[in-house]
Amino acid sequence: LCNLAEMQIWQGEWQAALKNIKLATTLSQNTMYRRGEAQALITHSMALFSLGFEEEALPLLQEGLRLSKELTMPDNLIVARLLLAKIALLKKEPHIAQSHLLYGLRHSNSSDPEHYFWALQALQSQALSAQKQSQKAQRLLDETEENLPQLPWPRRIETMIYCAQARAICREKERATQLANFAYQKALELDMKGWALEALGVLAKHASSPQKSIQLLQKMLNHFSMNLSTKQASQLQKRF
Repeated sequence: LCNLAEMQIWQGEWQAALKNIKLATTLSQNTMYRRGEAQALITHSMALFSLGFEEEALPLLQEGLRLSKELTMPDNLIVARLLLAKIALLKKEPHIAQSHLLYGLRHSNSSDPEHYFWALQALQSQALSAQKQSQKAQRLLDETEENLPQLPWPRRIETMIYCAQARAICREKERATQLANFAYQKALELDMKGWALEALGVLAKHASSPQKSIQLLQKMLNHFSMNLSTKQASQLQKRF
């Protein structure tokens, strides 16, 4: 159920994702299946974060991280650290993000079935750029982009978006636009509208002629809003 919910988040099907997460949580609690509960907590925080509810996502994420540590679930630990780093970057706390990313990279070096290593490294580039370490950030970005073709499409699109955001921080707007545009087109082609929205967010901020991207972004936000509660729609609009 949690894997299905994650795919629904990629597609921008948040209500369906939240419904499956709620069901997974209930089933896990009723059967005292703590591993399922840990995964549901982290997937729930992923859904909330993507809607713009990072403060609400944080306690769920911290509890999911605690449970995953206790139950030795390295895959969960990687995702939790990635999400905690994204929240820290959003709050302009790159040093905290860097700490989470180093933990995540260490875990992914020993076990990384979901191919998160390069996504973590792309986020690390953002944290380094925000701390005025642009040269190191660019070196890591070059290495990450060289390795993009080996990733499965959902993770490749995600990593490409993080690279685009990092390039923008490094003031490489042309490269940021190229990456974000490719991610947007491929996400649409694969019906991953949630990731398409993220890529449009980068294009609307950093493209040299952003008018078209801003219009497409607003159109997509309006489309998503029809299937969200008023509070969720408002928060999603605010996020972008």
